[in-house]
Amino acid sequence: MFCFGPSGRNEDFYNKYKGASEIPKWLNENGLDAYEYPFTKVLNISQKKAEEMGEEVKKNNIKLSLHGPYSISLSHPDEEIRSKSVQDIFKSMLYCQWMGADRVVFHPGSISDEGKDADLIRVRQSMELILDNYYKFNFKGIFLCPEVMGKANHLGTIDEIISLSKMAPEIIPTFDFAHIHARYRGLFKEDEDYRKVVDFIVNNLSKDKLNKLHIHFTRVEYGINGEKRHRSYHEKAYGPDFEPLAKLLVEYKLSGRVINESRGTMLEDAITLRSIYEKYKKLSIKK
Repeated sequence: MFCFGPSGRNEDFYNKYKGASEIPKWLNENGLDAYEYPFTKVLNISQKKAEEMGEEVKKNNIKLSLHGPYSISLSHPDEEIRSKSVQDIFKSMLYCQWMGADRVVFHPGSISDEGKDADLIRVRQSMELILDNYYKFNFKGIFLCPEVMGKANHLGTIDEIISLSKMAPEIIPTFDFAHIHARYRGLFKEDEDYRKVVDFIVNNLSKDKLNKLHIHFTRVEYGINGEKRHRSYHEKAYGPDFEPLAKLLVEYKLSGRVINESRGTMLEDAITLRSIYEKYKKLSIKK
């Protein structure tokens, strides 16, 4: 019911494989079935290379998403920056078509001096322009996935992202549990903390979207202002822990994909997350 995979590539890939078109084979050989291509700095792949990867994505049955540039800011007071951000999301959707991807993940933007209310209005106006392009150029089957953010000065609380998702069926929230944990300075301490968040999600999303969940899960280091950096899953001094969430994903019979963004250990950590989920899935079946 859930697919698992990493964002980005580590030494294991570069030691054994060559170009991006071999990413699906790398994942398949490691028992993974999802990937998030991180175009976080710049959108920079040729149509030929993208289509080559798309063929391999299909052959290896990989669920592919793209993460748009960090420079995207749909809330920015500067109209030129917002316009460039809208164009970057449009270009990301085009890349999805070439590469066989079905989701564009992006950050909504930061909170400006004008205040959150004005910023959220600009985000919604920007999303309306993106949706206009979506329907005009027939990007059917591709989902827009604004992400819950991990810093206090960023737009993107859980309720803000869910509210955005209600604008259209094609918008699915990205629930980044590292960001949620960091934004609220160590939210996930007990199993009940996870249940409150999952209950909120279940009670505020349609059944269709609950079957297409997009989750980021990584351990995280945080400070007074929220997220500092992602940590590897074996660094148990840092939260959150995946086991309580895995139990709930199985208990609530939810579906979708889980992407790991650990720096350097994204492959190993995605495999670990998958094994934890499958453990609870098997226990559920035995009951």
